[in-house]
Formats: sequence, structure tokens, C-alpha cells
Amino acid sequence: MSKKISLYILAGIILFGFAVGGYGVYRYVDAELKLRDNEAEKLISSGKQVEVDSFNMGYELFKSSLERDELRKQRADALPFMGVGMVVIAVGWLGYEIFPKKNQKADPTDTQTMEILENGKNP
Repeated sequence: MSKKISLYILAGIILFGFAVGGYGVYRYVDAELKLRDNEAEKLISSGKQVEVDSFNMGYELFKSSLERDELRKQRADALPFMGVGMVVIAVGWLGYEIFPKKNQKADPTDTQTMEILENGKNP
């Protein structure tokens, strides 16, 4: 496999990592915004006691509570997507850094390389 194809594959892996991480961020933010509007979440976070006057009011609070549970699960399930996305990006980036670049200059912190460059010969 040629070097150019390998670099394209690694770039694709990095883009895939961004896509997975972006999906996780989207799911997390979507759930968080819906939770802010959820009636059960508002009541629970306020700490107020609620008296249910009618069956319909109780049923609506029950539905809201079920929706709250689903949204909290969605928010929790989004976190692994963000983590996996970051790991895939890191692996792709590491693979990309392993390949030597064309016309790559020597690292100035490498003393042995600097001696070779200054003296023009191997020590």
C-alpha cells in the first residue's frame, strides 16, 4: 500500500472520529435542551410538592416523568459516543504523525542531529 493511500485512510479515520464525536455532542445537547423544557424536570429541580387535582394532570405529569427518564438516558448514552470519537481522532492523528513528512526538518532539541548539522559529519 502506498504512503499516499495510507495518509488518505488516516485522514478518513480522523474525519470518522469527528463524525462520531459530533453525533455524540448532538445527542447530548438535544437531550439537555429538551430536559430544560420538561415539566417533570422543572418540578423535581425546584423541590416543590405538587398536589394532583385531576386524573389528567396526574397523567400528564406521569408522561412528563417518563419522557424525563428517556432524555436522561439519551444524555448518558451520548457520552460514550463523544469519548469514542475522541479516541478515534487520537488514533488517526497518531498514525498520521508516524509517517515521515516530505522535506521534514530536524528537531532542534535533538543534540545529536544538531551536532551532525553543525559539523557536517557523524560524531
